[in-house]
Parts: sequence; C-alpha cells; structure tokens
Amino acid sequence: MAKPLGDAELVDILYRATGLIGPVLDALEHDDPFTGNERLRSDDDGDDSVGTDADPSFSDRAIAAAADSLSWVTNKASAPGSEKWQGLSVDERSDWWVSRVGALTSVLVAYPGVFGAASDRLPIQDVLGFTQQAFVLCAIARVHDVTDRSRQTDLLASVLCGRTVDTAAIRTEASEKAAAEPADSPARSPRSWSARDVVARVWTTAKLLRAVVGEAKRRPAPGRLSKMLSAVPVVGAAADYVGERSALKRAAKAATAWLSKGPVQV
Repeated sequence: MAKPLGDAELVDILYRATGLIGPVLDALEHDDPFTGNERLRSDDDGDDSVGTDADPSFSDRAIAAAADSLSWVTNKASAPGSEKWQGLSVDERSDWWVSRVGALTSVLVAYPGVFGAASDRLPIQDVLGFTQQAFVLCAIARVHDVTDRSRQTDLLASVLCGRTVDTAAIRTEASEKAAAEPADSPARSPRSWSARDVVARVWTTAKLLRAVVGEAKRRPAPGRLSKMLSAVPVVGAAADYVGERSALKRAAKAATAWLSKGPVQV
C-alpha cells in the first residue's frame, strides 16, 4: 500500500493545481470575449460591398452579429463576465459554479461508469472528480474574494483531503531550507544509470502517483447507493452522475463553511 503524502508534498501538488486553475478562472471572469467589441455599421447609403475601406465585409458583419448573439446567450446564463453576473449575490455566484458548471463537468466525471464495475479497476473517476471539485472550489473561493493561492491550497487540502495545513508556512520553510543547503552536486546523466537506478526511479514515481490517487479517494464522494449502481454497465453512468453532483454540492457547502469559519468536516 502506498505511503500517504506528507503535508509538504501535498501542498506542493495542490499549490501547482491552483496555478493551473487560476488563469482559466481569470479568463472566464474578466475577459468576456462576447462583449465590448466594436459594432460594425454600414454607411447610410447601404453599400455593403466587400473589401472596401469604407464598409466592413460581409464576413465581418456576420461575425459581429454572432458576437451579439453570443453575448445575449452568456448574459442570459448569468455567466462570469456578463452584465447579469454583476447583479448576483455571493451565494448565487457560488451556486452558479455548482449548478451550471457542475452539471456539465459531472458528465465527464461520470462517463467511465458506462463500463460498469470495470471502471472501478482504474482510478480515473476519482482523479476526474477530484479535479472537478478543485476547480469549482477555487472558483467559490474567488467569489468570496479569496484569491491568494496559499489560502486556496489550504481550502483544497481541508475539504478534499481532510488535512489542516498552513501552506504559506510550509512554502516559506521549504524556501529557507533550499537556500541554506549547499549546491547539489551535478546530477548523474541518465546515460550513466544502471538498471537498478532505472527501476528505483520508476518505482518511486509509481509510489508517488499511487499516493496522489489515495488523496483523490479522500474527496467528498458519491454515496453508497450510487456506488452500488455504478457497477452496472450503462446504468452506472447515470448513477455516477447523480452521485457526483451530490458530492460536488457537499464539497461546495463545506468550502463555503470553511471560508466563513475555518476547516470543517465533510
């Protein structure tokens, strides 16, 4: 059985994850591609000729019309960056990520359930579920004005892994330790490795990956009934979908409580 990750190892992995998630949320929340575009208009004479400097081409006008339509759709969906989003409360914004985004991402998480019990032999569903919850929890943290990656990492560790960590302190200690240590001797070239070196490196990597999977299994997960039904081919996907949606809601509820009061049990 794989040795559980230490706090420093877990923090390193989750902190990197927040660095990958953040830019995606930045794009969704601040860079609405469907609004603010210059609207193309024809002159009063109605000349729509293509390729002139005075008037936009037909394709430009079509793009502008499509942008207007997409802007209307995103606003109706209250998507981040839309005008309607600005009028939502903190709770409504948090619920948007769970209900709108979660409804879509849960389909991907539940898809392996199509293969029934066979899918349980691989950890892909736990990894996908862990990733989905991490994404939504980071979004909820930002809704609560928590944009510091260390605090977001503390949140993920608490809700998804049941760990209470101090990411800022752990990272500071690691930086100070690295600065105090003498420079490493030149690394041996892989060409000079023996067969034992190769096997040892592969084994170490495998144990680390197994430990990460072990942490993924600690996340808020589908209930017992969903797990039982997930063993049935095809039907398992529907059961997993319902279960993953419920698990995401529990994770979001725990995250909201954590952001308000501190670490909580899920």
